[in-house]
Amino acid sequence: MSESFVPYEELVAELNQLLARIEGDQTSVDELGQAVGEAYDKVSALKQRLSATETQLREVIALREDNLAEERPSSDTEH
Repeated sequence: MSESFVPYEELVAELNQLLARIEGDQTSVDELGQAVGEAYDKVSALKQRLSATETQLREVIALREDNLAEERPSSDTEH
């Protein structure tokens, strides 16, 4: 079963709701394990998204730097 895409901001909002339930006596002892598990899953998903975004940004920056280096005239042709 594939999960549908949930925007980052929505995951954060859901995590905050779960944390409020856990911290605010809105979760019974019987539900606590499930709520903590759901929170863990959301934190893991958020960390994975951040890591993937960081990788993408590093790749884009490296590509741009490579392109800039190729566009610069070499010091040998200036003399």
